[in-house]
Amino acid sequence: MGAFIRFNSELGSPPSTVIHYRIKSKLMVQVFERITVNPQQCSGRPYIRGMRIRVRDVLELLADGIIPEQILEEQPDLEIEDIQACLR
Repeated sequence: MGAFIRFNSELGSPPSTVIHYRIKSKLMVQVFERITVNPQQCSGRPYIRGMRIRVRDVLELLADGIIPEQILEEQPDLEIEDIQACLR
């Protein structure tokens, strides 16, 4: 597995580290430390730390008025830092 790092500063935010991994000639991208994109998982949508909990699902819960503490109760494997990473 090879890895390379590219610094990315989209949306006017401070530079964030984007790490690209090549696994069996497939590209997997780890954005920040907690968000991953892999075409072979979750239909290529960003998900949290390999748990197959999509960033979109967390954002939809927050948009529906669910507070982070409730999300953490429902998904005990999540950490508050995961939710914060979804909001970046």
